[in-house]
Amino acid sequence: MRPGYQRIDAVSSDPSLLFAATKINSSGKAQLVVVNTSSSDITATVSGFSSSSAAVSKLKTSATDNLNNMAESALTGGSFTQTFSAKSIYSFSEK
Repeated sequence: MRPGYQRIDAVSSDPSLLFAATKINSSGKAQLVVVNTSSSDITATVSGFSSSSAAVSKLKTSATDNLNNMAESALTGGSFTQTFSAKSIYSFSEK
């Protein structure tokens, strides 16, 4: 966590998805890291982002990806649906 960031609550109904979330105090923008510990892909809805933000940027790390930039996800009412690849880590930053 960087200086000026505040940790915020993040939970999952799937025990194979681990979350860590922060909010940047100066802008109020959220950042989220999700770890899929499962050997299977998991599709989940991610919510809690600002309803005034249009998208989140994504980075993926796995056995074959190293901080791979992925296409942005559009936000609808502060949420989006994502398929998390097996044994992978995703980082999301509110735009």
